[in-house]
Amino acid sequence: MKSVYLSPSAQENNKGAGDYGTEEQRMNQLCDLVEQKLKNRYKIYRNRPEMSLQQIVADSNAKKPDIHLALHSNAGGGQGCECWICAKGGQAEKLAQQIYRQITAISPFVGRGVKVSKTLYEVNKTAAPAVILEAEFHDNEKGAAWIVEHMEQIAQAVAQGVTEHFGDSAAEPSKPQPAELTAEQAVDKLAKAGLIDTPDYWKNAVQCVKNLDALLVKMANKLA
Repeated sequence: MKSVYLSPSAQENNKGAGDYGTEEQRMNQLCDLVEQKLKNRYKIYRNRPEMSLQQIVADSNAKKPDIHLALHSNAGGGQGCECWICAKGGQAEKLAQQIYRQITAISPFVGRGVKVSKTLYEVNKTAAPAVILEAEFHDNEKGAAWIVEHMEQIAQAVAQGVTEHFGDSAAEPSKPQPAELTAEQAVDKLAKAGLIDTPDYWKNAVQCVKNLDALLVKMANKLA
């Protein structure tokens, strides 16, 4: 099973515009949703809010995930999603491009691209292919409001990017469907529920009455 280290921002003092709250608060909220969407497919590791950046990187390196994904919102003036990596041409860029494509497809703002940094600690000191997602700028009211109001869609976009990076489908694994009831089984189920009497009569009737079997099966399937 592939593994993912999720690293939501630990910046508890980085406050956004309006009712945004802190970056740490909102990115952990986003991470909860992303984790929920990925946990049945991959082994998920996650930082803790009290960790320092150095502790987060050390924890990720100790756990040896297949990818490391930091979830952030931006500040400093501007609009648009951007992703940071340590170098072009590797798995980190592949992951960043997948996530960036998904986020910009749902964002009302023009994206800022996938960028390389030789100084950002988390992408340069993490052993696994690492990406910092800056989903949007939280220090302007439009950007902050968009994150808050579209948390579910952003989480789905992130999950889609991760699953596509691994070559999977982002849809939830399909649940096995129950076997189709036969007409006799449907009659027994309806009789047990007290909805019909004389089950033998109904079992014989399906041989004579057109489409009665389908009707009985449909009725039985409505039962819990």
